[in-house]
This record gives sequence, structure tokens and C-alpha cells, in this order.
Amino acid sequence: MYTDNIRKYLTIALIAGWIITLIYFFLGITGRTRSYIPFAKTYKSEISRLDLPLTPVDKAISLLRVRKDKDALVAFDKILLIDPDNIDARWGKAEVFRRAHQEKIAELIFKEILNSTPDYANALMSLSYIRYKENKLKDALDLTNSVLEFSNSSKENKALAFSLQGLIYGRRLSDGQFTDKINFAKASKVCFFKSLSLGPNLTEIHANLGRFYLLASPAWGGNLGKAFNELELAVAMAPDFSTAQALLAQAYKKKGDLKNYNLYLKIAKGLDPKNEIVEEIEKNR
Repeated sequence: MYTDNIRKYLTIALIAGWIITLIYFFLGITGRTRSYIPFAKTYKSEISRLDLPLTPVDKAISLLRVRKDKDALVAFDKILLIDPDNIDARWGKAEVFRRAHQEKIAELIFKEILNSTPDYANALMSLSYIRYKENKLKDALDLTNSVLEFSNSSKENKALAFSLQGLIYGRRLSDGQFTDKINFAKASKVCFFKSLSLGPNLTEIHANLGRFYLLASPAWGGNLGKAFNELELAVAMAPDFSTAQALLAQAYKKKGDLKNYNLYLKIAKGLDPKNEIVEEIEKNR
């Protein structure tokens, strides 16, 4: 048995040991916590870098996507004053010209860009739209195939390429024999669905798919209800997109709703009186 003095010393030693252990543990935790502080700051700085503001070019292209073309042109001009060789700004300005029916000026710029950068998909797509409007369908198809073949083409450009191919095959529905019509209808739908899977946030994708549903006969996949779904979405995404507005007018006419037909046609004409859909409607009234 321990004497009272020994018990006293053992108790003191035990208490001292616990105190030392607690101090060591506390310092260790504090040290480890401090050692993680630089990492935490680094982590936060890396996270903040993932949420950087849009560059001027990104902002200008975003305006272009929602059809705010006048604002986009101002933005592209500001970029070109500082950086005259900026390829994205040069293309963006030319794309505004194309949409404003100044195809000759736009085409010159697109070709200049492609002479120096043959795989620049934005210019290839814009040029393919010009060829489609000229009804040079083979040339338009070749250009879209180039966009799909280039490995550096973005998902958005591939989506637009498939969408335009859908329009090309849709236009060919009026040509050829019955078996050709079946093949063109199938090819058109396949292209539209591919484009939708790649670019669900692009208003052109929904407008073009809506056009197919609206204009194709039921035998080839036409569906007025689906046309309304796609065209209303396209208009909601980009209210200044005259083609979508004009197509929606056509859909209302097909439905027999002349009030909304006249309303959306008026909006489309106000946005772009030279729009090809508007001109077609005016021609057939």
C-alpha cells in the first residue's frame, strides 16, 4: 500500500501529466489549424477564379446570341479599336452585317478570316448561312460538314451545323421522288434532334426545329403543337429574333388565330422588314 505522501506525489504527477498532455494537444491542434490557413486562402482564390466576369468579347457574343445586334456591334467596335486583329470581334461584326442583309460585306470579312484561319468554325457557319439563303444547298452542306469535322469546333457550332443541315434536308423534301422525300425527312429529323442535344440553349436551334414541325406535312413529321412549343421558346429566349417571331405568326395563321398572326407578323416586320420569312408571308398574302 502507498503511504499518504506517495499518493499525494502520484496524484500531483498524474495531474501534471494530464495538463502537459492537454497543452501539447491544444498546441498541436492550433498548429495544424494554422498550417491549413494558407491552403484555405489558396482554395478560395482558386474558386473565385472560376467565377471571373465575362471578357468584353464574351459579352459582345452574348448580345449576339440573344439578337441584340446593335448593342453587339457597338461592343465589337470598341474591342476592334483596341485590338484590330481580334478574330472573334472581326467575325462578330461581320455576323451583324450578315444579319442586316449586307451579305457581300460580311462574306468578304468571313473569307479574310478563313484565309488566315481555315478552321475558324464561326466564320464557316456564317458563310454556310449565306450559301443556304442563296439556295446553294450543296455548298452550304459542305461548309457545315467542315464545321463538324474540325476537332476544335465548339458544341454550339456543331449544334448550329446540324440544325442548318436539318433545314437543308427539309428544303429538299420538295424535290425528288417519294423515296427521296422519306430519306430527306428522316435525315432532317435526325439532324434537328442532334442539334437540340448539343445546343439546347441556342434560340436558332428551337426556331429551326419549330420551322420543321410547322412546314413539314404530318406524313414527314409535321406537328403544329410541337411547332408552337419550339417557336414560343425561341421567342422567349430572344424576343428580338425576327425569324422566330415571323414563324410564330405563321403558326398562329395555321391555327386560325388571325389576331395573334397579325400581332406577331407586325413584331417581326418591325424588327426586320427584309426578313426572308416576312417577305415570304407578304408575298403570299
